Amino acid sequence: MDRKTFTVGLLSAITAIALNACSEPKKQILGKWQVDEVPGEIMIFEFMTDGTLKVTLNDKPFLSANYEFTDSKLTIKGGVGDSSTSTLKFEGDRMIMTQTNGDKQAFKRVK
Repeated sequence: MDRKTFTVGLLSAITAIALNACSEPKKQILGKWQVDEVPGEIMIFEFMTDGTLKVTLNDKPFLSANYEFTDSKLTIKGGVGDSSTSTLKFEGDRMIMTQTNGDKQAFKRVK
């Protein structure tokens, strides 16, 4: 899988996690989340209060995007015209993002 496809999938997963099991996903998703299962790399998603998302890979800027919640679903719009919609489920300091195609991605909150 190429990086762009992987990133879009991860964005979808994050969106899914924040919306599924939270009464206020807009608040619960805020902050930094590390992607699980990226061998040899550290990918961090940071959701800001103004609806922007910053993704870093190994502490270097990787992607900037915007996100929004609509009908309890998270949509992430990338800078190159890509977008993905997901549902989210929160389990303590873990977030599970489920894309519309059923793919899932797990994240852990960065403290």
